[in-house]
Amino acid sequence: AALGKALVLLQRIGLDVIQEEEQALTARAMLGMGRVAGVKIFGIANPASSTFVHKGGVIPFDLKGVVPHTVARQLAARGGIGVRSGCHCAHLTVKRMLKIPPWAERLQGVILTVARRLELPGVVRASLGIENTEEDVDTMIHVLSGIARQPKGGPSKKKVQQQMDEFSEAAAQRVYR
Repeated sequence: AALGKALVLLQRIGLDVIQEEEQALTARAMLGMGRVAGVKIFGIANPASSTFVHKGGVIPFDLKGVVPHTVARQLAARGGIGVRSGCHCAHLTVKRMLKIPPWAERLQGVILTVARRLELPGVVRASLGIENTEEDVDTMIHVLSGIARQPKGGPSKKKVQQQMDEFSEAAAQRVYR
């Protein structure tokens, strides 16, 4: 029933309208992310490319020197931004993109049997859709810029908790208005 309702909604909006909006948001995000030091976008990375018309609202990226899981946690804590991190059920593709040699992959498997909580290489994936706004994209770019500029140790747990509290309070205020 939910799938049927979702399809009706998509038909009412129009897939062409959805694609146009998604492409505009994706272009905005890619251009902004391209200005953040250390960000590498995988796949189609230039909205001016002739292949951009085939791109959906999914942007896999990496931030040099910061573990993808840390980037995801920081985006959530500092801006309420939900992204995914890791290999996204595409381990072979991600490992090829990151140029991880077979011997390193085997070593990771051995290490994981001993240290299960180890954070392995991967990418961060931002996904944009009809529920997102230009403000959402700008917030993501702003927060990502802050993560890129922070010292390697990152913010203290107290600072992160304070940011989360401030974000939660601001979100609650928007809901109750």
